[in-house]
Amino acid sequence: MKEIKYRIDRYQVLIYSRDIKGQRTRWADRIIRLYQEGREIAQAVFAGEGEKIPEPFLSEDEKIFFFASSQRFMEVLEILRSYDPVYIVWQPIYDPKEPKDGDAFFLVEEDKK
Repeated sequence: MKEIKYRIDRYQVLIYSRDIKGQRTRWADRIIRLYQEGREIAQAVFAGEGEKIPEPFLSEDEKIFFFASSQRFMEVLEILRSYDPVYIVWQPIYDPKEPKDGDAFFLVEEDKK
């Protein structure tokens, strides 16, 4: 499997309310949808307080799912607001037990002149 790197040119923030009275539970209360050339290429999903955070995931159509605690939400949003370009990267990790194992991360590259 190869590294996948997308340049983020647009994003959309979704912040969900808690359904206290209902039966539905939502483990993630904040999502940032990430786009490249009009196509959704990734989601940064932030777990609610006390929720277990899953490992990063790459879907069959090569959409990256970056999972983190809700405390990292503002950190990611600040990166998206402050830098251009910003990339999201899927980096495969060799694991014979998990053929699609990998890491997801945000990347900022700046030239210091």
